[in-house]
Amino acid sequence: MKRFGIVCALIAMLGLPPAASAKKPMPSASPAPLFFGIQPTSVTVSFGATAQSFNLQFYIVNNGPDSQALSNFSLAPVQTPANDPVTVSGYTNTCNGVIPAQGPSGVCNVFAQVSARGNQREASTIPSIAFQFSLTYGSSAQTLTSKPFDFTFATGTELPAAARTFTFINNCSYPVWFGIGSGAAAAITPNPTLNPPDPTSCVQPTDCYPGSQCIAIDMNLSKCFWNAPAPGGGNFQLAAKGGTSSVTFPVYDNGIDAVWSGGAAGRTGCTGAGCASGDCGGGTGACPSGKGFQAPVSTAEFTLLNKIPVVYSNTPNGNTDADTYDVTVINGVSVPVSMAPTNGAWGGASSPYTCGTPGSAAAQSPLGACSWSFKPPSNDYVWVSLTTNPIACTNDSDCKTPPEVCGNSFNPGAAAGSQISKTCGAFLGYWTADAICAKDPKHNSALFPCTSPVQGTLTYFDLFGCTSGDLAKSCYSAGAVNTCCGCVEWSGVAGVGVPPAPITATCNAINPNWTRFVQSGLEWVKAACPTAYSYPFDDASSTFTCPTASASGTPTDYSVTFCPGAGS
Repeated sequence: MKRFGIVCALIAMLGLPPAASAKKPMPSASPAPLFFGIQPTSVTVSFGATAQSFNLQFYIVNNGPDSQALSNFSLAPVQTPANDPVTVSGYTNTCNGVIPAQGPSGVCNVFAQVSARGNQREASTIPSIAFQFSLTYGSSAQTLTSKPFDFTFATGTELPAAARTFTFINNCSYPVWFGIGSGAAAAITPNPTLNPPDPTSCVQPTDCYPGSQCIAIDMNLSKCFWNAPAPGGGNFQLAAKGGTSSVTFPVYDNGIDAVWSGGAAGRTGCTGAGCASGDCGGGTGACPSGKGFQAPVSTAEFTLLNKIPVVYSNTPNGNTDADTYDVTVINGVSVPVSMAPTNGAWGGASSPYTCGTPGSAAAQSPLGACSWSFKPPSNDYVWVSLTTNPIACTNDSDCKTPPEVCGNSFNPGAAAGSQISKTCGAFLGYWTADAICAKDPKHNSALFPCTSPVQGTLTYFDLFGCTSGDLAKSCYSAGAVNTCCGCVEWSGVAGVGVPPAPITATCNAINPNWTRFVQSGLEWVKAACPTAYSYPFDDASSTFTCPTASASGTPTDYSVTFCPGAGS
């Protein structure tokens, strides 16, 4: 016993661990109480940017029992590049620098305000740069560091693998010339002299992103418009009963969300001088960029999107964006049209507006089918061609040259207020009140009193088009009051195949003027095509979305069909 005690004393003097203590496991390190719940995984700086602003979010969770003071915020490159194009201007946070203890309130959003310079034309390409965000916390100043994430810099070059293909199909019993009308595009450098500012305005070609061009609207204004693609060989004509053609929409590495926006419509009776319906100024060829379709016209509209500029760690598939598309008859009816993704999965009965088919002649329950068979309350809504010697009429029986019918024709050479009149002519489609007043703003008939005041100084034209003052505000929006424009819960209107809330929206206010003077003139339109826009704020029952790409990254393509349905 004494010898054992002497050995232990020697061990202690030499600083050697006792044999028993050497066998004890070392205690494991405690997990850090703070961690990142959300952080960026990539940031894309747009092409041509000189000082693009970002407000990057870092969502921090406290999993520990004590509150923690946060300090020394830092967003910096992992390896500092020469001539760093990224500048950090400051930080803000939602917890006043102290993240509460574990629990529902134990979170804090820290935001980094960043400005970045992008690639420029005819300049060397900026390589991607990895960044990390860090902070210190607690009395012992522990460090929390995010995973690295890349700042990438758009090059403005074409991305062939991201291109979209549209297939155009003609089921009509007559030939159709399809038209593609390009919409306005965001500018790299909007015209700085405009007040109020216009984000699509431009002064010179280099103000617009690749894939778009600067087009003069009038003597005082130019805007960027997407380039309209054309089919191979430039032939826009689709033969009757089965003619098809395809068009590729190129996508450019611009670093912005939208890659193309605009619409497509069927044109009829086209010659080099123009078209009887759907005219866009292109004759039998392409619609010039920036030119819309002449009303009345039914149109398939779409906005094609790309990868969002900032992707976060909680972003599904790295991209939350989806294309939006619709069929609209707000501006009247010409050639029936439907639009569908060719490789997108329909959302089913619970989400029918996901990758659905607006304008379809087949029902996608709970969405009703579009018969495209219209029954207007009077022939004032019938659109007919203007003949050389127009014959005034009241009914079809007044028209002595079959198959002419009685309806409203448009004469651009007549005096304002007299350009629309009831005459005999070839049937072309249907007017809406909005189309009548847009075509001749001074028109003032009993059914379409465009210039007459209806709500203070606002006119019926404002009421039909939801264009001015309180009438430019949707009755579906939060805080709406009863001077707003347009709200009808279509599911409660007999004969209209629109699902109820929550799939569609409920009204937050109702304007009695709109209900009395506009809704009755739209019910026949919505009944014939419940998935189409019938007025500007008909979003809830008419807007469709579809992911820009599948989970595997394959871009979403679409088909546009004229005269959808058998027997058209």
